[in-house]
Amino acid sequence: DTHVLRLAPETVTRFVISAGDGVLEFTRQQGKPWNLTRPLQARASQERVNAVLNALLNLEAKPGKSAVSAPPAASTPVMKVTLQAANLEKPLELTLQPSERPEDEPLVSVSDRPGLFAVPAKVATFWKLQPNHLRDQHLVHIDGEHATSLRIRSIANPEIVLNREADTWMLTRHGVSAAANQDRVRKLLEGLNNATVVDFAADAPKSLDAF
Repeated sequence: DTHVLRLAPETVTRFVISAGDGVLEFTRQQGKPWNLTRPLQARASQERVNAVLNALLNLEAKPGKSAVSAPPAASTPVMKVTLQAANLEKPLELTLQPSERPEDEPLVSVSDRPGLFAVPAKVATFWKLQPNHLRDQHLVHIDGEHATSLRIRSIANPEIVLNREADTWMLTRHGVSAAANQDRVRKLLEGLNNATVVDFAADAPKSLDAF
């Protein structure tokens, strides 16, 4: 079997990537979105986290040429990946040993099968993952189908309150209520949901580089 792992991605509820002192941990309830839980607690990017998970689960390997691995590069620690899934009695552990040269194939072992396996050199990109790379890049997620009220406050203009009555948004300003422009309200919600984060500046530890 050329697949290092045989695990359905939708069954995975927790996975941890650790290398040296750095740890990335992601958890979810089955069928629910991913959350980043270490080194800080934040919404995760579903697309990016699933891409990392799928890359791990789809590792194509070949038997290692030797049962003894070559020493890793001095500056690159061994990486361990722990996977928990709904149908597993105990977590699976994957150990990735970095190669000395970028063009060489890293070596991998996994807890549920014997042997040492060589995997493509591109696996080295796992060592470059940073917490902020895998965080949700969207500023907000507003469910427009179920939102019932919006309040817009400004230091330059009067407060605007939008309330949904059945399928119609009503606008209240200066104490006067009237039907709002439904298309503009929809575009406002779309604009908020499409707003992306340029940088994570204030809610993170001073330096996440070690992770």
